[in-house]
Amino acid sequence: MEVIPDPNSNSTWAWLPQNLVDNILDKMVSLQDYIRFGGVSPNWRRITQENHHKRIEVKNNLQLPLLMIPTSNNSRMRRGLYSLTKPGICETELPVPYRRRCCGSSHGWLITLDVRTAVIGLINPFSSRMKLLFPSFMGDIIIIDDDTNSDRFSEYYIHKAVLSADPDSSNYDIAIIYGSGRKLAVLRITTTVNANANANSNAKEWRFINGKPYRSFQDIIYHKDRFYAMDVWGQVYSCDVRGPSTIMHDESVAPTICVFLHPHSKKYLVESPKGDLWHVIRLIDPAEGGNYWTTKFRVYRLVERDHVSSSRNRDRLKWVEMDRIGDCALFLGDNHSLSVVASDFPRGCMPNCIYYTDDGTAAFMAGTSYDATGAYDIGVYNMVDKTISQHYVPNLAHMFLPPPIWIVPTLN
Repeated sequence: MEVIPDPNSNSTWAWLPQNLVDNILDKMVSLQDYIRFGGVSPNWRRITQENHHKRIEVKNNLQLPLLMIPTSNNSRMRRGLYSLTKPGICETELPVPYRRRCCGSSHGWLITLDVRTAVIGLINPFSSRMKLLFPSFMGDIIIIDDDTNSDRFSEYYIHKAVLSADPDSSNYDIAIIYGSGRKLAVLRITTTVNANANANSNAKEWRFINGKPYRSFQDIIYHKDRFYAMDVWGQVYSCDVRGPSTIMHDESVAPTICVFLHPHSKKYLVESPKGDLWHVIRLIDPAEGGNYWTTKFRVYRLVERDHVSSSRNRDRLKWVEMDRIGDCALFLGDNHSLSVVASDFPRGCMPNCIYYTDDGTAAFMAGTSYDATGAYDIGVYNMVDKTISQHYVPNLAHMFLPPPIWIVPTLN
């Protein structure tokens, strides 16, 4: 295949035969590599734009998360990004105000709460799009006043929020853990298209999951067409939102894992790359001065018991501890807990590792807030040698800004 090189180009790479360029493109998984590929030359950019099949494939692939951090000049109107693949701070800054903590990051969208109006907002920082979810969330919301503690409590009124799907899809749900009782609420959003081809998002009402066992939740995830929520005792409940009413099952999906934990220790639910449900325990120990540090992680996989025939999940299923997580990396924090295949991202992503950020909402609400000490408990835990190292090192000048949060980049 003959290719006529560009006389103004200093790079012979820019004019490789298209069949070779297509072969290179076919091997790409990372969105960041795909974008860099298109930046080599106008010719390569044209190829990426014309290859619609590959664009859809890259868009649908789970990407390596970026860490959203403060900018170097502490801007309150923009946010910086830290990449594990460089590693280092990216040149790109996102036009997202840094006035308040994000209560969630899911499917490439940030989830925020306006504590004055109780309206939840969705922001895609890579496309600068925003959606406001109505009706407003009115679960005895605490209104901001001049008191600093009240302001911080309002900021953490929603502990965590996750989405069931990309908000650009036709229908999706948002589930939140809210209030001092850490209860659960779900809102279903449906999208309709009118005669002018304009899409309108409609939501009926918040569904509040009440009852004695349904409180003190720590994490929630959408897994196999339903939400799963885990409380501080390690009980995991499934919540079916597909019907006209939300059904929360009374029994936990499996017997509780008995592990003694410090009150500030955290629990997470993660879907593995193979589709299994994992239970992750983050052991946190107190230190001098009221601080705390992550010391270890323990990971459990939900499996079926041998030779047990029962209609009750609690009888059929059990949690089995895993010494290692193999060719997998976990990303935990205020974000939708997620996993990736580490070998898909050989630059910067290590297998058998857990990348975590400081999401100590219990400590924040008790008085050890980020505006006093900064969000410092950030690192990488290696499941093989049980060591902890650092990725992004927080700047003390940023202690007055909300904690960093993982976000998955999207192709728009």
